[in-house]
Amino acid sequence: MTKIEDFKKAAESFYKALNEFISDGTLSLIDIAYPEHDGNADADVVASMMELRDRLYAIKNGCEIGIRHLTDVVEPDDEPESQTR
Repeated sequence: MTKIEDFKKAAESFYKALNEFISDGTLSLIDIAYPEHDGNADADVVASMMELRDRLYAIKNGCEIGIRHLTDVVEPDDEPESQTR
């Protein structure tokens, strides 16, 4: 049970940080990527943004798998998704 509770706390912390990040919208990201507002991007910042995008995409994929696993356990009467994959 500790493993589940620990992961729930980590997920809540991540969700809070993610919510704050996405609430800023794209304008703040544009300001960071183009600090001089001259059409020239800061290559290091854009590279970091690309890395973050890749990590978020990996988290999205992992979340989908985790959701399937949990659903298979907590809703066993439904069609077993693990057998259809």
